[in-house]
Amino acid sequence: MVMAVVLLSAALARRSVGGGLRAGSPRPAAIAGRAPSPSPPAATPTIQQLTELAAAGQSELQLLPAMFPFALDDFQTDALDALHGGKNVVVSSPTGSGKTVVGELACYLALCRRSVVIYTTPLKALSNQKFGDFQRQFGRERVGLLTGDVTIRRDAQVLVMTTEVFRNMLLQEDASSRLANVSAVVLDEFHYMNDPSRGTVWEECCILTPSYIRIIALSATMSNAKQIVSWLSEIHGETTLVASEYRPVPLRYYFADNLGVLPLFSKPGSGPGSRPDAPISAKQRAKLWKLNPQLLPEGRLQREAAASRRGGSTKAIGRREEGGGARAGGGAYRASEAYRDRQRSRAEVPSMPFLVRQLGRREMLPAIVFIFSRNGCTQAAEATRAEASSLVTKAEKEELQLRVEQFRTLHADKLLDEDTLANLVSGVATHHAGMLPLEKALVEQLFQANLLKVVFATETLAAGINMPARTTVITVLSKRGDSGIAPLAASSMLQMAGRAGRRGMDEVGHVVLCRSPYEDASEAHSMMLQPPDPISSRYFVSYGCALKLLRLRPLEECREIVQRSFGTFLASAQERKETNQLQELEEALAKSEELLKLFSSTTVEDYMKLDERRTAEVRSQRYLEEQEAQTTAETIESLLPFVATGCVVKLSEGRSAVLLDDASPSVAAAMNGSPAISTVVLLLADCSLLAVQPRHISLLLPEQSVALDAEAITKAVSSLPPAKAWTPLPDGSLALPKTSIAGGWLGQPSASQAAASVAFAAAASLVPNLQPEPPSAAVLKQAARVDWVKSQMEAFELHRHPRREEILAAYRTRQDLLSRRGRIFKRQAREEKAILRKKAQVGSRDTWLEKLLEEASSDRKESVTTWEQFLAVCDVLRQYGALQEWNVTGLGELVSELAGDNELWLALVMIEVAEKDELRPHQLAAVLASTLDERMRPSSYVAYSVSDNVLECLRDLSDRAHDLDELQAQRGLTFTVALDGGICGLVEAWAQGEAWASLMSNTSLDPGDVFRVLRRTVELLRQVSLVPFVSENIQRRASLALRAMDRYPLADNSLMGIEEDATVA
Repeated sequence: MVMAVVLLSAALARRSVGGGLRAGSPRPAAIAGRAPSPSPPAATPTIQQLTELAAAGQSELQLLPAMFPFALDDFQTDALDALHGGKNVVVSSPTGSGKTVVGELACYLALCRRSVVIYTTPLKALSNQKFGDFQRQFGRERVGLLTGDVTIRRDAQVLVMTTEVFRNMLLQEDASSRLANVSAVVLDEFHYMNDPSRGTVWEECCILTPSYIRIIALSATMSNAKQIVSWLSEIHGETTLVASEYRPVPLRYYFADNLGVLPLFSKPGSGPGSRPDAPISAKQRAKLWKLNPQLLPEGRLQREAAASRRGGSTKAIGRREEGGGARAGGGAYRASEAYRDRQRSRAEVPSMPFLVRQLGRREMLPAIVFIFSRNGCTQAAEATRAEASSLVTKAEKEELQLRVEQFRTLHADKLLDEDTLANLVSGVATHHAGMLPLEKALVEQLFQANLLKVVFATETLAAGINMPARTTVITVLSKRGDSGIAPLAASSMLQMAGRAGRRGMDEVGHVVLCRSPYEDASEAHSMMLQPPDPISSRYFVSYGCALKLLRLRPLEECREIVQRSFGTFLASAQERKETNQLQELEEALAKSEELLKLFSSTTVEDYMKLDERRTAEVRSQRYLEEQEAQTTAETIESLLPFVATGCVVKLSEGRSAVLLDDASPSVAAAMNGSPAISTVVLLLADCSLLAVQPRHISLLLPEQSVALDAEAITKAVSSLPPAKAWTPLPDGSLALPKTSIAGGWLGQPSASQAAASVAFAAAASLVPNLQPEPPSAAVLKQAARVDWVKSQMEAFELHRHPRREEILAAYRTRQDLLSRRGRIFKRQAREEKAILRKKAQVGSRDTWLEKLLEEASSDRKESVTTWEQFLAVCDVLRQYGALQEWNVTGLGELVSELAGDNELWLALVMIEVAEKDELRPHQLAAVLASTLDERMRPSSYVAYSVSDNVLECLRDLSDRAHDLDELQAQRGLTFTVALDGGICGLVEAWAQGEAWASLMSNTSLDPGDVFRVLRRTVELLRQVSLVPFVSENIQRRASLALRAMDRYPLADNSLMGIEEDATVA
């Protein structure tokens, strides 16, 4: 114990040197990363010592920070304070900021208190990775794993599982006993709650978790994190928000095209994750994060010219030459122009070998290049490998060859992709869902060992395992989805960008956005200005969830649970907000009641209409004046280069002047305009000088030119000082006062400066005093309209009333109140109509459901939508006999035990196959695979035919599928009713013992796709073989098919880091 205290004191002292390090502070490389501390291992207390010290009464707030080989950042310390205080915690911070440390703190806290902590992740691969990491961090015997198909040490103190497994645990009858010793649950990647298909799982976890279990939600930056915290506080107790924009490795943004890689922003500290105080709103970002001028069209032309001078080719295909080529009949010409624009856009896209070379020269490797196409990843890897001889050093190449050869030897009995292995030796790799997990795992290991320099990956890597790089490259800013091509979501962009920058290894992370055939630098800049997407509710009640709730709870409690969803909370909050706003308006209106009695509504309305017209007429007058000023500026811009010295000039602000000569380059550059715009020096009557551009001049009068000594004036102008001696004026011009001229610009005036002063003084006496230029006829006509409207308003008694503005404000308040009331009444009317439609669908015989709908209609404080959806699910279940009133039947028990996208449909399939005694085990597997909603591409092929028994079963099931789909549509439900035989032949072959090599040679599907289908089929067979209420005959056949199918690559436990003593459930 004494030794433990000494170690703790040493650890704390080491971390507190210099007062500690916090977010935004410079961090020494030795403690900046998650790598092991350079101090001796004994300097950090062991888990055993930690628990002993905690049991002895040592403060957890002191103990836990000492367990890390680096100083905690501010937000991590804030989270620890909240956890220690027994509060729920929501962490909202950028990818790569270190929020996982908060989850680890929760684990240490549970170990100190001898309780259990559950750590959930959205993916099995992440769970497996966390399982391995936590075994090393907390000790093998303290960590368990539950992923649905694998169970290891279910009684461990730190339990890692997928979020779905935790949700299913909450819905079990024995949930209270199984969770009795759980003190906290960590919901990692909490932003998955925004996933349209899976987000409901995260909401269910928050809703169903017992109140004594603390929730720790770890999320990438959420724009509505405060709403999430308010919701959790309402349904689960006091919740603390820990929000931070700090990244230990700040990000820098670039744009790449076929000419090279340039900074995306004009200033380096711009972009999300670039600095802790980065602006959040799009408006603030647009103001501060300006696009690099070199990426504008003018800058592009300059860069092309520079490349041409260096002897390079810019491949500017289809650029139309100015001043020619137009023909009559413009349609064909416009089509040709569109084609040329597309060709030019494609020519500006950088090739992958060129881009990788550019990154290598700037020491920006290793990099992850995101390409939203598997074929695109493969082609990019092949092209880069062909030119990548210098990507890795000789030592790195030897190490790669050694590791790849070891991999071949270890898996000599398995079919390996030799093209993938050949790429790896060159330091290049691909990573996408079409690859086998074994191959992806090798890529991940080599990349984390810093041996691979470029990985071409699909976006699934951004949301998957922990694999940061020095640089991330995003090749396109849009992707094809279910509804066509759409821009990438802001959160997806940030997730990919956040992979850049390795803590403890990189000072900055680099994010490169690429020119694509569809997006240029302007689109890239606009996308990076967008804030993260807000989290919205994806909650829906599935058939299985509804039955489990009804099986364990009375109806009113089920209703209360359903109404705790985030969507209901938002709807209630909006309703409360509207109510408060109405109340405020009514109170304001009551205070102004006496004012509204002074004039009739008609009088006020007529006056306000005139006021609105006056505003419109004034706006039109201003527009005309601006248009004329713009036309004048364009005319002056074209004439100014040809105007001689001595020309009289009228300035826009009213004064007169005489033109002397062109301004010097330094003065012209200081005018914040394009170098192509003329900048001239004018002499005013008071002998001061003014540097102006065409926008500052309203009139040129060459016919009133004054005679000046041109030679003397040119010499005088050439002796003027540089731009820093001139004074900027509000309109953007530059002034040089008379005192500066007379006193000299460098102390005592030189002879040339004295001569210049004399020349200026002589010329200033000749500057005429011009009368103001009258407005144009159009402006005068519009001004008359403005005056007429004003005269009409002045005729009203209201116009002369001393409290006129108060009266108008009171009237606007009344209008606003009436408008808001109208919108609320319309919404209520729509809700009433929806209730009536539901009643019509249910029918008069279902009086119990009609009564519940009446209750939903009358209770305006609850969300009708969520409860209606629950009732619709229950109605479908009753139609199929899974419910009788509110009692769960035998079929309902079966539905509640199954897991899938549509549990009722799976149960109906079980009923159908139970009547098919002729179905053999491999055929049962094929039938189950047809329900997985794994749609094959039209161009895909499978050489294996489907057996007659399976085809007959699918034909019989098609009628059931149609009936269920139709009933769901009538009730407004959208659960998938999948039935597709395209993959059945392949599954039958595998279940009959077909070798993997033979299987892959008889299909065009990628190995990863085949793996996923077979793996999902195995998971379905496993639950069918174990679920109660399924006939023994079906369970036996499912078990036989499961044993036949569960082999390499499906049963590759070494890939998952699974131990020999793992229990396969």
